[in-house]
Amino acid sequence: MRFTAEIVQEQKAWLKGVSPGDAQLMLDQKYITTHMYTGEVGRPDRGYIGFNTHNQFLESLLQNGIPGLLCFVVICAAMVAMAIQQKNRPFSTLVALLIAYAFTASVFESQYGIMLFILLPLLYYYRSQAS
Repeated sequence: MRFTAEIVQEQKAWLKGVSPGDAQLMLDQKYITTHMYTGEVGRPDRGYIGFNTHNQFLESLLQNGIPGLLCFVVICAAMVAMAIQQKNRPFSTLVALLIAYAFTASVFESQYGIMLFILLPLLYYYRSQAS
């Protein structure tokens, strides 16, 4: 959280973010300037270089600014609304787990995360609508 806030503040990018392409480069630079572990010379280990924020809310803010964060929050709110509408405990549990997952991983940084976060709730929702 600290690095995200520092980068956004330094770049004055609260409204537009720093762009998905630049976000990782800026995080890597923060890791280097704060003397975090960057691996050992002569070994393939790169330490923290290449690590993302590990929180989709922070990743959205860093890459796309406050509008991107708000869009992600709206997606989460829509999933919660679907769960409330369905009144189905397994679906509600799935939504709660996916939102908790977004707090511990940058979900949209991998295809696996995107598939879990977008496809599973929609498949479950439409399956229950057909019943």
